Order: sequence, then structure tokens, then C-alpha cells
Amino acid sequence: DWVAQDESALKLVASLREDAKPLREQLPTISPSSASLTVGPEGDLSEVEYDVLATEGYRAMTLGPTVLRAETATFQGLAILSYELFR
Repeated sequence: DWVAQDESALKLVASLREDAKPLREQLPTISPSSASLTVGPEGDLSEVEYDVLATEGYRAMTLGPTVLRAETATFQGLAILSYELFR
């Protein structure tokens, strides 16, 4: 339910999928006034969960080559967002 209620201009999901792109590659196409970042559990989200998020406009964003714990991935994702949006 919360996914459908997210009204952020930029919707991201931290992803281990091969098609996930770095945030810097996605920003030239948008200029967000607000952003949200979804981080799944350790072991990543299921394909069904990714499909639901994609249907709601979420973009898969890689956090780099290292697989992180869920709580670490949250801080890594926020650091990337902060750097790319406010530099």
C-alpha cells in the first residue's frame, strides 16, 4: 500500500539486479523536487516485489559492487543521493 501512496518525484530502489544503474546515470533525465529510496531485506527483494515497484515508477539503483547489509545499504543510498543531488 505504501508504494502506491509515494508521491516522490524520484522513486528509487536499491537493487542487486544486473540492470540497476548508478544514480548519476539516471539524473540527467530528471530534476527531482523530492526523492524516496527503498531498501529491501538482506538477500534482496523478490522479482514480484521488483515488478510492483517498477509498476509504481521506481528505478533500480545500484549502490556499487559490494553487497551490503540492509542497514548499511540505507546509509550508502542516502550518501549517494545527497552527493548526486546537492553537489
